[in-house]
Amino acid sequence: MKKRLSWDEERLDRLRQHVLSGGSVFRASVIFKRPVEQLRLRAKGMGCPLPPLRKVGSKPLSPPQKASPRRMVGQTSHPIETKIEGEEH
Repeated sequence: MKKRLSWDEERLDRLRQHVLSGGSVFRASVIFKRPVEQLRLRAKGMGCPLPPLRKVGSKPLSPPQKASPRRMVGQTSHPIETKIEGEEH
């Protein structure tokens, strides 16, 4: 059975410094050898919560650009219906 490390003042200060310096929750998990959720709860309890794991409500995607149709020279929109004046098929 693993021995649990208690949250002494030194560890709390290190966690606070890590959060305030913009460190990630995953890096903190490795440093403190604790689960991510436990670190998030402890940091939130100290008044300096860790940033969210993903951005929620991020900037919406821009509307799709209308592509200009690429046509070969002399090609119309529908080749079957195309008739050149003066020519009989």
